[in-house]
Parts: sequence; C-alpha cells; structure tokens
Amino acid sequence: MRPGNRIFAYVTKTKKIAGVLEVTGKAEICIEKSKYGVPGQFPVTIPTRAARIIQDGYWLDVEKLLGQLKLFRGLANRKYWSGALRISPRELSTSDTILLEKLISELPFVTQQE
Repeated sequence: MRPGNRIFAYVTKTKKIAGVLEVTGKAEICIEKSKYGVPGQFPVTIPTRAARIIQDGYWLDVEKLLGQLKLFRGLANRKYWSGALRISPRELSTSDTILLEKLISELPFVTQQE
C-alpha cells in the first residue's frame, strides 16, 4: 500500500462497510508489540486518514451486493462470502471499486472537523 491508496473500512461483525480511508504513509511492522490486540496479532499498521465515514445506521450492507461484485464470483460456497473480504489487504477490481465508491458517495456521512 502506498500513500494515496484508498481502503474500504469493512466492519466484520456487521458485514458492512463503514467508510473509506486514505493511506497517508508507509506501513509499519512491529511483531513484538501491538497498538491493537495482543503482541503479534496485528503486526502491521498503516497510517490513514478518514476520506469518508458513513453515518452509523447507514453503513453499506455488503451481503446485498453479492451478485454485483466481481470479488465474490467463483466462490465454491457463497455461504462463506465474508472470507473473501477478510483476506487483508486485498486489491479490488476497478469495476468493484467504482461501484462501491458510487454507493458510498450516496450515503449520509459524518462531517469531519478540520
């Protein structure tokens, strides 16, 4: 990942996208300690800034997009579709990125204070 790349903030428990983040710096690797979870659980962190955070209650339901996203085509068992999103990081096709950006742009977002 490089500065300028965009990341969809997928919330595993809800199976929804909560917003878009923009990478602002280089990835940092630290196996001995972790800012999140237990040491070694999340050894890589990537500095980001919020590009667009969707208001709570309006998050994008990914499960409703199963038939529209290339990401899910060819799955052996569609019951386990969320596993395709949990592979991290994962580059999406241009068409999936365009669709998700369009859908997210239509949702109410949290106003950022500068």
